[in-house]
Amino acid sequence: MIVLIYLLKVNLGLVAFYAFYWAFLRKNTFFQTNRFYLLCSVVASFLMPLIKVRHNYNFEYSLPLTLNELPTEVIKTVVYQPVLGSVSNRLSFHWVDLLAVIYLVGVLVFSTRFIFALVKIYFLLRDSEPIDVSETRTGRNYWLLRTNKAFSSYSFFNFLILNKEDAFYNRAVITDHEEVHIGQGHSWDIFFIEITHIFCWFNPLLLSYKESLRKLHEFIADSIVEGAEVAPYAQFLFAYNFKINASTLANDFFKDSLLKQRIQMMMKERTPLWYAAKYIFILPLVICFGYFVAAQDIRRVRINDVVPAEYVGGLINLELFFSRNFSFPEAENRAVGNIYLSFTVTKEGQVSDIHIDKGLRVDYDNETYNILSKMAEWIPAEKRKNPALSRVFLKITFNKTNEVTMQQYAADPAFRGVLIVDNEQIDYGDKLYSEDYALIVKDLDKTKVSYLRLNGSNEQLENKYGNRAKYGVDFWMDKYTMAVIVDGKEVDMKGGVTSISMEESAVEVLTPQDATHKLGKKALNGAIVIKETNSGK
Repeated sequence: MIVLIYLLKVNLGLVAFYAFYWAFLRKNTFFQTNRFYLLCSVVASFLMPLIKVRHNYNFEYSLPLTLNELPTEVIKTVVYQPVLGSVSNRLSFHWVDLLAVIYLVGVLVFSTRFIFALVKIYFLLRDSEPIDVSETRTGRNYWLLRTNKAFSSYSFFNFLILNKEDAFYNRAVITDHEEVHIGQGHSWDIFFIEITHIFCWFNPLLLSYKESLRKLHEFIADSIVEGAEVAPYAQFLFAYNFKINASTLANDFFKDSLLKQRIQMMMKERTPLWYAAKYIFILPLVICFGYFVAAQDIRRVRINDVVPAEYVGGLINLELFFSRNFSFPEAENRAVGNIYLSFTVTKEGQVSDIHIDKGLRVDYDNETYNILSKMAEWIPAEKRKNPALSRVFLKITFNKTNEVTMQQYAADPAFRGVLIVDNEQIDYGDKLYSEDYALIVKDLDKTKVSYLRLNGSNEQLENKYGNRAKYGVDFWMDKYTMAVIVDGKEVDMKGGVTSISMEESAVEVLTPQDATHKLGKKALNGAIVIKETNSGK
């Protein structure tokens, strides 16, 4: 998928750059500049999608700790917990795989076509007769050959091949023309654009790129004819007797499809120098397109917090890697559920200390551990733009159809705090994961249950409930709805969800007897009195 997205961006770049050329540059006589533009635009199209732009979305307010564990449909409002996202993948022949196969078949076909063209030129060169070794106008040596086959005279890298008639009658004119192609390395341009066409074979615009480059090559070679020589040279082109082209990779002296345009360009007045100002508009095009296709790495973090570590290619790549390597059992032995695990990502991106925090089944747990032990390096976490050691928490979900989904958390998704349901404190082990939490509260009346989360370190809560309270205190109120008083105002708790930060608050959790004595009948089931805090509902 990553490669296909990259190729899509590359071809969007080719379209954008060529559209600019066609609209603003193709009619001027800055042939060399236009040639340079077309070649550089291809290179830029391939390089720009490799640029990575990182955006850090900063929160101005502190976030409560590990609030993603709120487990049931009853909770309609939750506080934001950073999650990198999850994408599902079936262990089957995915449509992405089909696209990849089609693309590779196209690459194979066009590569074969390219190789055949090279082989054809090889045999043409092998069967040609050397005339002598000549030198171009720039002092560069080339091989001058003669062929008896019915091909138009052409040049290919350092070889200039004349057909039998041209060798005797038109040698001077044609060699002058082809020497320009040889001296300026036009064959390298064609070779480069053909290689590009192999990898972007599905983009019909590459044909326009090739055609435009060939035109520019001919315009550049024709430009050696100046002044009084232009008219006789044009007449010669009209009178020139051609047969067929030698190769798609060679620079033929004559192509009937270009005749009209070549003569028009020779006769055309040179474009005024001030027209070169058009090239200035290439810069905003490059900037806008570059930003559009650059790999956007968007991360949402708190101010001065750590940017989470990330698997190379994103979570979707990790899912693909995992699904393709996991040996699923037969249908009757499949397990459905979640595996929670965690591991350390070093500053260098190495993965270590993998731990299954909550397993699904022994065989699933062992297979998961073995596969993730072979993971590629991760992009390390960052703190203030510097690599940082971090702990990654991962949830892997298996379903009946061998579909695997993953969620990555910036903090442990398990609940470690105090859980109170209808005035009764619930005892559990070290921590609760979402499905276990949901089992505890599943029998509550969803139409009227209320939920209250007290977050943050608070000495009074820790004195009352112990060290667990530093991870938060959850109150579920179904049959016994407690009164909640914040800064002297009662909070409406009927069927609602409330989260309150307790870091700078004074709090009292009153028994029903004390609450009734202090607050009256509205606190028959007990009360929670909080002062000097901000509340949200």
